[in-house]
Amino acid sequence: MSKKIIGVIGTISSGKDTVAEYICLTRKIKNFSFSDEIRQEATARGLSNARANLFNLANELRSNYGPDELARRVVNRIREDLAIVTSIRYPGELQFMRENSDFTLISVDAPIELRFQRSRERGRLGDGNTFEQFKSAEDNELRGGDPNLQFIRVMRAADYFIINDGTLEKLHNRVDEIVRAILLIVS
Repeated sequence: MSKKIIGVIGTISSGKDTVAEYICLTRKIKNFSFSDEIRQEATARGLSNARANLFNLANELRSNYGPDELARRVVNRIREDLAIVTSIRYPGELQFMRENSDFTLISVDAPIELRFQRSRERGRLGDGNTFEQFKSAEDNELRGGDPNLQFIRVMRAADYFIINDGTLEKLHNRVDEIVRAILLIVS
């Protein structure tokens, strides 16, 4: 039987980590992050986890081993029958996940003004101190110059979409509904 993997992707401060953590908690499963894979490689090479280092290292890995290298590493680490995967950003990663597991992708988004407010409340100033800087950081991520990234294409390829513009309870109810559908659980 193929591993069932639920991927979670989303814009900055959309609630994607909240969604992934909630699924992990309620289903008692592990979260495997592409970002963690890059951090482990950086540590093994004696590099700091500075954002620029991680970005360059990820590009090096994709350049040297193919656009699906991080996906391959993550899938090979998963021993469980059901797992969460976060930080997918490239079409090649998505393609590998779909071809090598029973993969379902959930996309999380929220209005940009609400995401900026959440970012500021959490003290995530690296995402931008002003609304204009926040928008610029998002534009870089969504439509960056790297043709392999195409983050917005990956988001649009999701099987399920969540607009996280309400309460935490509303978000949890929507996630429960989606997970039941993915796992074919009748409530």
